[in-house]
Amino acid sequence: MKLIKILTYIISLCLIILILYANSNLYYKPKLISTSDNKIEADLLQQLKHLEMSIDAGVALEMQKQYPEGFFFSYLLYGLTWCEITKDLPEESSIKNHAILQAIKSLNNLESDLGKQNFTQNLSLPHGAFYFGWINYLKAKMLSSSVNFKGRDNIEKDYISGCLLISEAINKSKSPYLESYPNLYWPSDMIPAVAALKLYDKMFLPKYDSVIINWLQKVKNSQLLSSGLIPHQVDKNGSQIKAARGSSQSLILIILAEISEQFAKEQFTLYKARFSNHFLFMPMIKEYSAENNNTEDVDSGPILFGNGSVATIAGAGTFKRFGEITTSTRMYQTLECIGFPYTNGNGKKYLGGLFPMADFFIAWTKSQHTIVYKTSINKNDSLWRLPFHLLSSVFVALLLLPFYNLLKFQKKTKSII
Repeated sequence: MKLIKILTYIISLCLIILILYANSNLYYKPKLISTSDNKIEADLLQQLKHLEMSIDAGVALEMQKQYPEGFFFSYLLYGLTWCEITKDLPEESSIKNHAILQAIKSLNNLESDLGKQNFTQNLSLPHGAFYFGWINYLKAKMLSSSVNFKGRDNIEKDYISGCLLISEAINKSKSPYLESYPNLYWPSDMIPAVAALKLYDKMFLPKYDSVIINWLQKVKNSQLLSSGLIPHQVDKNGSQIKAARGSSQSLILIILAEISEQFAKEQFTLYKARFSNHFLFMPMIKEYSAENNNTEDVDSGPILFGNGSVATIAGAGTFKRFGEITTSTRMYQTLECIGFPYTNGNGKKYLGGLFPMADFFIAWTKSQHTIVYKTSINKNDSLWRLPFHLLSSVFVALLLLPFYNLLKFQKKTKSII
């Protein structure tokens, strides 16, 4: 009995510490490192340090055992994050040089036989819209991140030919969405492919403007559903099979803003109305709206009272991308609260590093750049954390009961003596 009591005290104390730690993380503010005329989030570099060690230790292969595209997304998000956080740094920056090397490592693994093995080659785009679109998008980010690195000419050549293939496939298709796998179409997989065309027009002489305009018109014409949002899944004609979902919408909007800010803003307004949610006043993103209600799956990750984990992680980056800094900041503070991050000499990781894919997604969304002139900061409602603090206080009070009983017992014993 004595051992059980001791264990009870230890567990209660540990839980109290965790609750206090979670509450303190609601006040999280990223530390910034000044580099020349730019600033980088220090903890984002710490996250990448952890992810680099994980990548080198083979985490992508472990992720493939858990997710159909685990290997691909591990290297993709890792490479994209490095490109995003260093694109404004000077060419001579040691951080940028390291970033490009890591992006090249990611690209080499993605284009390896292992990277391609789960994707069908003979589709309208080689290996499908998901594989080919993201690959070309990563190449675009690498080229726009640095103008001078070893192997750039070959990557540029492949990227240019890739853009041509994407353009031709779009022009031949009646639907705006090309196959990701045989007879399977997910609109979110097509967005990076079109964004790669837009980035080409920014880096080189404009060439794909009319293709992009026509593609956007096809998208709008196919949106015959009441929500007006890009669907989660469609058939070969572009007609909806599954309505918009929080996880795919959050991802779509981050990249759609690079294709057409105006259209993306319209979609973002609808997205906020249908998927923005709160749990204990903490901002989150619902996975399903009223039009599409279902249970959690591989795409959604765990769902808490209707709020999707993937949707919320990506959603924090979406709100940041569209300049709603207050909401974005609170969402990241929420992630810090429930993610129990830990930083040591090996970098920063969430939930003890037990869910590496979450670490990859958090890093990538944090690396997103805000559309500065649309930035909106609302400093009102400073008490938004209060409900969580009050609930935490109740749990702490309950966890303190064993210690209270212990004190009562000690006082009783002393009085008897």
